[in-house]
Amino acid sequence: MFGVRLSCVPALQLVAQRCRLPYISFVREIDGAGDLLCGLELELPPLIPGEVARHFFFWPLPDDEFSNPYEDVALQGLRFLQAIYGFVVVDYSYTEVSLYRHLAAQIFSVANRGAHLACCVVTESEYGFPVRPYVLAAADDLLSTVDSIRNPQQ
Repeated sequence: MFGVRLSCVPALQLVAQRCRLPYISFVREIDGAGDLLCGLELELPPLIPGEVARHFFFWPLPDDEFSNPYEDVALQGLRFLQAIYGFVVVDYSYTEVSLYRHLAAQIFSVANRGAHLACCVVTESEYGFPVRPYVLAAADDLLSTVDSIRNPQQ
């Protein structure tokens, strides 16, 4: 098993687009000591028309020398915007796997009950109980499908 780390940068760009931010920019500058500074500038729309737009800057955390500074500031920006706009970033792999697992359990339960009912219909027919021909045909068809799933070579 392995993990895949996805980038926060495209997630931030998508969120900025959905929130209709007027300006977002990744900053790259050299400070007075010659060190490279990487950051993020976000502009939020004014709260009241005619007001000045609000600018926010995010800089990477100094203690994490091995991380990508743009990922760091993008994550900070996402958290900041999440606090303001209240959106949720969904982990599709977890959500989809959970949904499919739940759905598969329900489908299996329904299919199992259907196969059991079909067996009862066929058995009653064999013992001479009156069964309508189309019901018997549907039961036989269902049991044939179940058999072909169990034994795909045939």
